[in-house]
Amino acid sequence: MEKDVDEVGKIARSIKSKLEELDRDNLANRQKPGCGKGTGVDRSRTSTTL
Repeated sequence: MEKDVDEVGKIARSIKSKLEELDRDNLANRQKPGCGKGTGVDRSRTSTTL
């Protein structure tokens, strides 16, 4: 049972780190010309990755 809980914890941490990386990538993309907050590109990226 404890082994299963540990495995789920590892999977959850992995997923969390991937989601945080996507958030950082989305914020970095907003710095590009024409991709600022509220633009079509920004809305598409955030709706796809959320």
